[in-house]
Amino acid sequence: MTQDHVRTFEKARDQLLAQRRSLAEALAGGYKKGRTENQIDRIVKIQAAIDVITSAINQDRPASPRRCIRTDAGRPVAIGDGQRVRTGGGDRRIDVAFRVM
Repeated sequence: MTQDHVRTFEKARDQLLAQRRSLAEALAGGYKKGRTENQIDRIVKIQAAIDVITSAINQDRPASPRRCIRTDAGRPVAIGDGQRVRTGGGDRRIDVAFRVM
């Protein structure tokens, strides 16, 4: 069910992105007194809505499972920040956040 909510938020965000692009194209057409200021205000409001929806998507999206690899020693290692790790076969550069014990 959470995936349905995420898809709904993503569709809403896509609509807002399209509106923002359309307003940006209108602004690129040149200054028109009164109209340009209105378009800028609308872009600011749309961007605020995009930010809120993106935050909601990030909160509702299930956390992605951590990928794991095994070192030469056979202990699982979580993929993460690119540290150098000493394994039974010597040093190797792999993405490691922490060793799972």
